[in-house]
Amino acid sequence: MSLVIVLNELCAGLMLNELWIKRRKLKEWIKSKNFGWFEGHAPGYPSTNNALEGTNQSIKKVHTFRDRIPFSHFLERAKIILNRWSTDQVTIKKWEDEPMIKDAYWFDALAYAQKKPFLKYDKTCDIYLLTLDKMVDLEQYLDNLECDGDCIDECEFVSNLDLNTFFRYNDSVRLVKLDEQNWKFSSCSCRDYLKDYMCQHIIVVLLSKKSIQVPEKYLDSVIGCKPRPGRNKKAMPWNVRQ
Repeated sequence: MSLVIVLNELCAGLMLNELWIKRRKLKEWIKSKNFGWFEGHAPGYPSTNNALEGTNQSIKKVHTFRDRIPFSHFLERAKIILNRWSTDQVTIKKWEDEPMIKDAYWFDALAYAQKKPFLKYDKTCDIYLLTLDKMVDLEQYLDNLECDGDCIDECEFVSNLDLNTFFRYNDSVRLVKLDEQNWKFSSCSCRDYLKDYMCQHIIVVLLSKKSIQVPEKYLDSVIGCKPRPGRNKKAMPWNVRQ
């Protein structure tokens, strides 16, 4: 068997393997019965049961001491648990009425704004497109958002992307939708918003529209210390009075 035939068969095998990987990822991530196993599929709902497990941990630690007990003792413990834990949690725990803006989001927004991102408003979708990559075609990006599971196999643009490249392309543009009544209820397509319902991209868009102002306590990170003119003075010996 010649070397050319071996190379041709090897290339054909690699192409089939890559095609199988693409179809496998397409089936698992988009056309699977378990579609929706990602953060942000159900906004407004908890993505973990940490709060419930925290309550269970307190019950096990205080009442059962993490040991198995006889059934007769368990009934007595159950009465105590129901008596102590059957309280009105609404009046005890105060819930936030609007998303809390962390200091890190202000600092990240100011640093992001200094990079001079490109901002575009789309009237049809009533959203702002924010990106640092000047080479991204935003019109094509909006057209790709309309693709669904039926047309994704025939889409020439998506078919040429692997999963990692698709994620990088998707993360290159952020979609921000502002709330006219209360800007703190604005939404974004980034991961931070899916966790905290607030992100740096929302603040950047609002700052560019001059809808909000930077609080004074964060201005030091923007202004900084101005250097004095001239050359820096050399350090003098410790015994010389300056």
